[in-house]
Amino acid sequence: LGPIAEDTYHLSIQFLSPSFGWVVGSYGDLFLGYTGVIAQWQSPGGYFDYVGGSSFSLNSVCFITTLKGWIVGDNGSILSTTDGGSNWETQVSGTERDLQDIVFINDTTGWAIGNNGTILSTKSGGLVAIEDKLSSISMHPESFVLHGNFPNPFNPSTTIRYELFKPANVLLIIFDLLGNEIKTLVQSRQNAGEYNWVWDGTNGENMPVSSGVYIYQLSVDQHIESKKMLLVR
Repeated sequence: LGPIAEDTYHLSIQFLSPSFGWVVGSYGDLFLGYTGVIAQWQSPGGYFDYVGGSSFSLNSVCFITTLKGWIVGDNGSILSTTDGGSNWETQVSGTERDLQDIVFINDTTGWAIGNNGTILSTKSGGLVAIEDKLSSISMHPESFVLHGNFPNPFNPSTTIRYELFKPANVLLIIFDLLGNEIKTLVQSRQNAGEYNWVWDGTNGENMPVSSGVYIYQLSVDQHIESKKMLLVR
């Protein structure tokens, strides 16, 4: 245990009060790989303290009370706690797709979303129900498939691959985590087929951007899908 490392990539943060907060993310490098990080706000002290982790990057945290919370991450990973984070239990999500966000409106009703249109839901008492068969749907099976970029994490460039099953108007844009548009890679009508586009880590003015998590969003006619990627300088 100790203060969270400065080179941790913070992907989600939540505070229920000025003295109760959490942050999750990933830590590592291109050679050793990346693992998930869980850190809790220490008050007094005013810093995040590393309290645990996982084998996969952790992408979103949600607490509904100071005792009960959930975390989701890559490879369908879900963690839950009922004692304020002293202990975390690994749950089975039923999917190997990366989960990007989770939200609960009370201790019985919640949702998690992930790549390729994955939607998980529960109405029967929290995360245990997520182990039961949740609704996992594909929003556009007849339209296109957006694959994960490779390599990821990357430096200095990465390839984004997608497949179109019919001619369509295509828009491929890079965003930062604040929603700012970084660069448009594709804006054209394309025929059915497989496409590969390289992003070299620059913005619209061809200037290098800083290390961090970026979003690539593919719009095909009226359908949209997004994925995360990690640039490490």
